[in-house]
Amino acid sequence: MAPQRQDYLLRLIEELGRFVREALRSGEPQRAEAALPALVQAQERLFARPAAQFVGLTPEAQVDLLAFAESPATAQEKCATYAAILDYAAELYEPAGRPALALASREWANTVRAIAATRWPVSA
Repeated sequence: MAPQRQDYLLRLIEELGRFVREALRSGEPQRAEAALPALVQAQERLFARPAAQFVGLTPEAQVDLLAFAESPATAQEKCATYAAILDYAAELYEPAGRPALALASREWANTVRAIAATRWPVSA
């Protein structure tokens, strides 16, 4: 994977992690809820398209979009980044009083990881 791409993905996850921790530290459910749009924006940056073009797709189709025209290593890294974003979403859904969405987000993240590990076992 190109160093610039890897740096970009690492920075994206680090920024989101700080943002989520800050929202959770407040202990205010409204603040956790308000942080969710930032995660959607991160997904849009990762997929390089508006959320409406990928949210209704299956996990397999989403992985296909992430992997399109990418090397296996880059595709796997993008999938890992997407799964991390979904995990952060789950962390925000819990204090916002949306446990079903938290569970669904975690399950989606695990599915994306499993698909990536199956498609690119050496990279995984």
